[in-house]
Parts: sequence; structure tokens; C-alpha cells
Amino acid sequence: MGDRVADEVEGFIVHAFTRIHHGSTQLCLIGRLASGHSFAVVDNRERPHFYLREGDAAAAAELMGSTGLRETTEIMPSAMRTMDGEPCRTVAARSQRELSKLVASLEGRFIRTYEADIKLADSFLMDRSVRGSIRISGESRPGKYVDLVYLDPEVSPSSWNPVLSVASIDIETNPFGEEVFCVAFQSRSHSGATNEGVLLTAPPTESDRHDAWSTDLERRAGEEGWALRVFPSEEELLRAWCGVMVELDPDIVTGWNVTSFDFARLVSRLEHYRIPFRIGRSGESGSFFEAAAGKPSAVVVPGRQVLDALRIARSGPKRFSDHSLETVATEVLGRGKKIESQSTREKLERIQEMYSTDPLALCRYCLEDARLVSEILEKTGLLDLTLKRSLLIGVPLSRAWTSIAAFDFVYIEAMHRRGIVAPTVGVDALPMVSAPG
Repeated sequence: MGDRVADEVEGFIVHAFTRIHHGSTQLCLIGRLASGHSFAVVDNRERPHFYLREGDAAAAAELMGSTGLRETTEIMPSAMRTMDGEPCRTVAARSQRELSKLVASLEGRFIRTYEADIKLADSFLMDRSVRGSIRISGESRPGKYVDLVYLDPEVSPSSWNPVLSVASIDIETNPFGEEVFCVAFQSRSHSGATNEGVLLTAPPTESDRHDAWSTDLERRAGEEGWALRVFPSEEELLRAWCGVMVELDPDIVTGWNVTSFDFARLVSRLEHYRIPFRIGRSGESGSFFEAAAGKPSAVVVPGRQVLDALRIARSGPKRFSDHSLETVATEVLGRGKKIESQSTREKLERIQEMYSTDPLALCRYCLEDARLVSEILEKTGLLDLTLKRSLLIGVPLSRAWTSIAAFDFVYIEAMHRRGIVAPTVGVDALPMVSAPG
């Protein structure tokens, strides 16, 4: 117990999620403390839950018995009511999978459910009126993936205005995206310190004199004020990139079209070499989700947020003639990319040519793109505005520019303060036209 310290601290939740630990749901809140340390709140007391009308409790209990869920699911008293005033019962389960199975069975019997579509992490924060910034009261101990871990502490709202660390990345690949030539990064820590560099896969033409050639290239980059590391293979570069991201420890990872392009290709190449996509603040791997059913692609990195600067620029108040990095950078910063004015085919050919004949120039080009994104977000204030929206509304940074999620959080939080639960999406739906919002 000597390594545990009781304290009360303020911080900001960068990522809230649940995971299964020893068969039960565990709630994790990971973020940055006002002291600058990274933290994790781990809560084993909360269980996935939803609400039922009291009059449906007996039918639900019978269904739990027939579906084999009686041992892992429980119906409990609740102080909440429906919008028409009927008392509710709370239905809690050991895991979300078990809860979802019961919800599907209830829906099959046309039994109304309430808030069965709300994630446990969102419900936890709504019920405590925590909107990003949090006060933590409890014992801490050193963590493996974060500086401090708080197990089952008390949490409450905080008004702390956070300063987060940000890393902007950019990659260059062969014309088919089947090989990563280089990865550039520019990071700014919570204290304001900057770090920038490029990881490069050596061209095959330099394999015979790799050591001397790499040393010379790294020296020349250092003379220009940025770090370069050259690797004999793409696999070694990718392993090193995962390590660099953990070492930089950013709260936010960004870039231009970083989700649909950079991460899509990085994750694909990691899978090719069977390298775990572990760049976060937990032992779990990250996940990449392809665009589907009208939803854009997404990246989930435990303990961090991936924010696409292109999407933020599209959502922000300033209008641009188009949203290419060249156009936005020129309008905001007065300078753009080096070869963007060429056609796509010419650009790809030029990148391949630079990689083969002048890889240092390619690294400069890649690093400049990472720098441009950082400077655009800084000058426009779009990243600060994203953070302010998250603090004001309560939604995660990744959903700060969404309308439905913002409305849900604010409205349902207000309902809970009045002891009222919201219907699960699709329950008691009103007749709608083509635009239900």
C-alpha cells in the first residue's frame, strides 16, 4: 500500500470507454491532469443498464429466465420515471453483450425499453454532470500505460480549462498505398515543448551502403533542425512509429484527412506485418473502422482522440473555396504545399521520384504537411474551439462538431436531473418525414 497516495485532483477526460475484465464490465476514463500527468480512472462498480416501465418488469423477469440471463442480469428499483409519469425499474447486466441480448428479446415481445442505446460511459458522465473536466477524489498508484491510476474513486464536475498535448502526423506512400515511405510528426506537449521528426524507409537502391548513407542523411536533417531516423525496412519503420507515438504521448492525434488516408494505410500495413496497433494508453490495440452506412471512417485509440483536421475545418465557421490542404494552408497561412498544384498522377510520380533520388526532399515535404496542419489549427483556433464545445456540451472531442450527439447529451442530462428517462431510439417513435431531426 506504500505506493498509493490519497489526493484530490482535476483533469480532463480525453477518452471514456468500457472493456471486459474477468468477465465483467470495467469503466475507464483516461486523460490529462492539471499537473500534466496522464491518468486513468478505473471503475468496477458501474454496470451496463437500461430502464423498463414498472408494469413490464414481470414480463422481463420471465424472459430473463427463458433466455438464460437470470444469473447475470438483475431488475432493481429505480427513482426514475418515464415522460408520461410511470415509475421505472433499472435492468443491469454483467456485460453489454448480455444486456443487448435481453434488449433484443424485449423488443421482439414489443416491450418498451428506455436508454438501452446509451453507452455506459456516457450515462456515467451524464448522471454526474461531468462535461469533460473532472474532479477525482481517491487513492492513486503508478500506472503501466499512464502516470497515475485511480481505482473506484469519487468523481465530480470540474471547471478546469485543460491544455492538451497534440501530435500532427503525415505519411507518404508508393502510388498504390502498399508501402509506407515515410512518416512525419510534429508534436506539442501540454507544457508547450515541440518535437518534430521523420521516420524513413531506406530505398532499395541504398541497401548496399545503408549504414553510411543513413548516417549522412540523418546528420543533414539534424543540421536543418529536425530529427530523422532511417530504417532498412518498412516493417522496422512501422514498429518504431508505434513506439514514437507512445513516447510522445499525445492527447490528440491529428492530420489532414488523417483518418481516411494516413491511418487507413498505417493500420493496413501494420496488419500486413502482424504488428499490434498499440499506440494508446492501455494494453488494448486500437481499431480502424471503414466508412459505412453514411458514417465516415473512424479510428479509436485507447486513451487518445484522433481528430481529423480536414473534418474540423469543414465543420468550423470559416468557409474555404475547397478543403484541400493546399487551399486552406494558402488562405490561412499564406503558404501551401510544394507539389500540390500538380495533377494527382504527377504528384504520385513526383513522390516516387523523390523517394528514389532525393529522399531527404521527400522527408522535408512530408514534415511540412504535418507542420501546416499544426499551424492551421493554431491560427484558426479550431482545435481550441473543438475543446470548448466539448467542455460546454459534454460530448467527447471526437463528437464535438456533431449535432445529434450534442443534443442527446444536453437534453438527456437535463431529463435525468428531473428524474425522467428517455425512450430508446425507435421506441414510441412519432410519424416523421424524410428529415426527422
